[in-house]
Amino acid sequence: MLDLAKIDANAMTLKETDIDVRAVLDQMARMVMPLAERRGVSVSVKQRGSLPRLYADERILRQILLNLLSNAVKYTYADTAVTLTVRLLASGQMRFEVRDHGPGIDPDMLDEVMQPFTQFGEAAGDMLRSTGLGLPLVKALTELHDGAFELHSQLGLGTRAVVTLPASRVRHADGGRPRVNLPLRALEALSRMHA
Repeated sequence: MLDLAKIDANAMTLKETDIDVRAVLDQMARMVMPLAERRGVSVSVKQRGSLPRLYADERILRQILLNLLSNAVKYTYADTAVTLTVRLLASGQMRFEVRDHGPGIDPDMLDEVMQPFTQFGEAAGDMLRSTGLGLPLVKALTELHDGAFELHSQLGLGTRAVVTLPASRVRHADGGRPRVNLPLRALEALSRMHA
């Protein structure tokens, strides 16, 4: 709640560094494991391709991922899996996706659940009550990093929470510039401009 108030007042300062993303992913998965074990849920981390470092506030990235993983574990069914996947897009952006196999949310309710203090139903069995601040906070913290947060869900089909951070924050071994895969036509146009 304090973080949301700071963001609303433009009083939150980012402490940005180059982050080892894989180390953060593994730590967040370990942190959520006790809750997952109590609920009979497995948690896995999937990495598509090699991961460069990310220029971001590490505490905030941890908070984003922990909120999403905790929500997924709370709302998924027992004996199912929660998956955290990270990959680089062709645009150079880095995308984090947390997927559960819970009861899902009515698509007409997705805008409402993004509002503070909204609780969106109960998981099968032993629902752990939440404050309703997790998703709005994730959205606000993601936007502080010039990123985008999306929630995709359907009743009976689980939920996908997606955080996409801009290519400008992705650090590559070739001096920190983001790699952007352009269509062949765009590459040809660029080469004509510089000819």
